[in-house]
This record gives sequence, C-alpha cells and structure tokens, in this order.
Amino acid sequence: MQSAVIRDLHSLLRINWAESGNEVGPADPSELVELLAAYPHTPPDYLDIVRQYDFLSIGTQPGHEPYFSLSLLPPSDVLAWSDWYSWLPETMPGAFFFGRDGDMGLLTGEYDGMVGVFKVEISVGTWPDASYLAPSIRALLCEGTGWANVGEPL
Repeated sequence: MQSAVIRDLHSLLRINWAESGNEVGPADPSELVELLAAYPHTPPDYLDIVRQYDFLSIGTQPGHEPYFSLSLLPPSDVLAWSDWYSWLPETMPGAFFFGRDGDMGLLTGEYDGMVGVFKVEISVGTWPDASYLAPSIRALLCEGTGWANVGEPL
C-alpha cells in the first residue's frame, strides 16, 4: 500500500534515492510494535511513511530556495535516539524525533500552545530553542508549510 504522504508529496520536493539507498523498504513489523510500545502517540503521518519506506532522504528540487531537506529516521533510530542524545527526553519531554537535517532534529510535540512539527539544533535540544514549522508532518511535506513560503520559512 502506497504512503498517502509520499503520494501527495509537495511538487517542490523529491525523494533523493541515491541518499536513501537501494534497500529502502517497509519498516520491520517487530520494530513498529516496539516503537508503538515506547511511543504510543507516534504520529500517524510518520507511520504512514515508514510502513512503505523505513528510511528516506527528501529535499527540495535542485535550485529551489529556501532549501529544505529531511532524512527520515527509521523506527530503530527513533528508538535509539534517546540513547544517542540522552539529554533530550529530559530537556524536551513529549518530543517524538522523526528526522534530521544535518545537526538539526525534526520532531513532533507540543510546546507553548503550539502542536506539530518543530526543528531544533540537536546539541541545544530544548523546547525554548525549537522553531515551530507546521501543524503536522503531512502539512510540512505535502502542503509546504514551514518552508515553501507557506507559514514561517526555515
């Protein structure tokens, strides 16, 4: 079954298959069970994508400004995130890190009355330092909210 988010990907975005790798496929069902046990409020948009592709590199078409990119974390990396960055669960309670862009983490959560997708420098990793992007992963990737001159640009 095709991911609705990937099917409806914003026209300025593309999947970078060279960075995503040749063995991209659906997430392992046992990893999804483990993920949902650890994060019962896993965003449905994330699940929609990883049920088809467990890792993707997505970015704007060449030459588009502002540039936007996202490396979607596979479920195993989402689960390992709090081990790799042990301070984040304490400094950003309730955050669900689903992607990265270099040293920036992309996450969903709720902070200061805003609910949705945020971006934060991983080494800083506190809610006050996070920038709000979009109300959902779908709004970010399909509607361009937060980067395609829709809402606040990155």
